[in-house]
Amino acid sequence: MSPFATLPVPSEAAKLLRLHRLAQERRGLLPNSVDHREIKLKCFARWLEPRGLFDATRQEVELFLDGRRTRDGHKITSRTRRSWLAQLRGFYRWAVDEDLTATDPTARIIPPKTRSVLPRPIDSDDLLLAVRAARPELKAMLLLAAFGGLRCAEIAGLERDDVIEAKDLLRIRKGKGAKERLIPIHPDVMEALRSLSMPKTGAIFRRVRGDPYSANWMSVCINRYLKEMGINATAHMCRHY
Repeated sequence: MSPFATLPVPSEAAKLLRLHRLAQERRGLLPNSVDHREIKLKCFARWLEPRGLFDATRQEVELFLDGRRTRDGHKITSRTRRSWLAQLRGFYRWAVDEDLTATDPTARIIPPKTRSVLPRPIDSDDLLLAVRAARPELKAMLLLAAFGGLRCAEIAGLERDDVIEAKDLLRIRKGKGAKERLIPIHPDVMEALRSLSMPKTGAIFRRVRGDPYSANWMSVCINRYLKEMGINATAHMCRHY
């Protein structure tokens, strides 16, 4: 989980976000998707202090997005800005539908245009090097991304019941609406999963303290490992393989 998720927010905002979280859970959205949106909403709530979420104006939403920066201090891309706007818009649409507010400050904001980007897969030799040197858990993550095309959120969301060994299939649940699809399991992926001594139930990938990985934390772990190996690639580039 992002360190920003644990920072305090105003009590009124905290109450609203709990209600919003419950509504998403009732819709069956994946925990990683719910966490992702909540982190962004908490960030906006803290930025607005001492004013509340329902006091925000269209101009303030735009200024907030203008101020977003990457970890290395650069302005966020149009694609990332569009993602932030979508998370805020989802919250306000829910609030309007629930008659908690009459106005949506995001309603008239036009999402930025984004250009299509060609996939940039990890180099084959780099992938082989990374897989051979990885500990069992990280090896399974890398192979699920490279040979299954899974996003970090999808890998983090994998549960024991999603591995259908009898039919060599893997059930993938996508965050938005928790849509499901079945894909064939590559033999190397199946071998890597079996080497983990998978639990009987629940999440396959867990942190040392026992709780499941978040999508963000898994991405950080994979990217850090690749950097330590001297490989110029990311978890998402493994997926593009």
